Amino acid sequence: MKYLEADSIRTFRWECFRSAGAGAIEAAGMTVLLLIAVRHFALDESWKSLVATAGSSGLILSPLVVYWVQSSGMLVRLAASRIALAGAFFFFLMVLIENAWVFSILSVLALTCASLNIPLVSSFHQKFFPPTRRGSLFSRILMIRIISVSLVSWVSGWVMGMDFALWKWVALFFGFCFLGISRCYLQYPVHRLEQNDVHSPLSGLRWVRQDRLFFWTLSAWMVMGFGNLMMLPLRIEYLSDSDTGVWLEAYQVALLTAVVPGVVRLAFVPIWGRIFDNFSLFRMRIVLNMFFALNVLIFFHTVSFWQLIFASVVFGIAHSGGDVAWNLWVTRLAPVGRAADYMAVHTFTTGLRGFLAPFAGFAFLEVLTYSQLAWISAFLMVSSGFFILKPALDKRDILIESGRSAI
Repeated sequence: MKYLEADSIRTFRWECFRSAGAGAIEAAGMTVLLLIAVRHFALDESWKSLVATAGSSGLILSPLVVYWVQSSGMLVRLAASRIALAGAFFFFLMVLIENAWVFSILSVLALTCASLNIPLVSSFHQKFFPPTRRGSLFSRILMIRIISVSLVSWVSGWVMGMDFALWKWVALFFGFCFLGISRCYLQYPVHRLEQNDVHSPLSGLRWVRQDRLFFWTLSAWMVMGFGNLMMLPLRIEYLSDSDTGVWLEAYQVALLTAVVPGVVRLAFVPIWGRIFDNFSLFRMRIVLNMFFALNVLIFFHTVSFWQLIFASVVFGIAHSGGDVAWNLWVTRLAPVGRAADYMAVHTFTTGLRGFLAPFAGFAFLEVLTYSQLAWISAFLMVSSGFFILKPALDKRDILIESGRSAI
């Protein structure tokens, strides 16, 4: 830390505080809200799919946020703070109105607010974190977030396991977390986004056409991500299905889907952070795809609790590396000052697959088994590596800001 500039230190410290609240919101989107939808409201497949895709709406709309902040000249920290305040409002409203449809819609709106800010945060990472230490700094921030995800998931599962009527207190807690996140954003250094030559909400998409390496990397992420996100909400369904899956208690579901992967993520994220700083991004991505595929094949081919634990460990290893790569890879490929534009395109495509994949997963489950879907998912994950095989072999990813080639 002593070798960092003052703004870098300030950004890092408030990112640490923000990550604690962001981890709680991640737990809401990953496990808690879907568990409430399944166990308390007994929503049908379409509504469960809607809850599962909640965060994807913000990813799809994130280019509009970047355009809004760029065109208005608003401070990035102020825009991010206002979006977080909106997220708090939706959770508080959810507590006041107990209705299955209202719960689903407000879940989407609240988690949309969480993912809208991702390109804005990426701009802080590129501007204030030195490129040679970006992975290691982010991994420390991520460790705090992981602890928060695991702790909040476990406690929420335990509370609702006593009485699912207590879900309102859990949602209220999420609302206060959003208030804390909003406060943190206001403490970040002053920063504005550079305007584009073309003033359009979709102007960032031109980088896909101009940067072929960016295009092929996005394509690889699209195929792999669809296979992963198709199965992700089905993990909750599989562990709550007494007919063709495994019926477990709420705290056991939280243990397998959040706590165990979270503990493993915590242990491995510093390793992946160092790998990101020093090795080829594309080789790292191909290895991660193998871990994700292995997890899916194990998880959906067993009813043994201990084998499910092992699958969750593999998922934790993959997820930790995926977190680092997903959040930081555009800072490696994007020209200086364009991380928000690149990230907006990346989050947009992530949102598209995140919205479509869960619906596809639940729809396919009507005609296919969990096992068959797992094989399809694993095939998509492994085959996506061919999109980036050539740059992986050529070591073509370059740290733009430092001019240092990846090893």
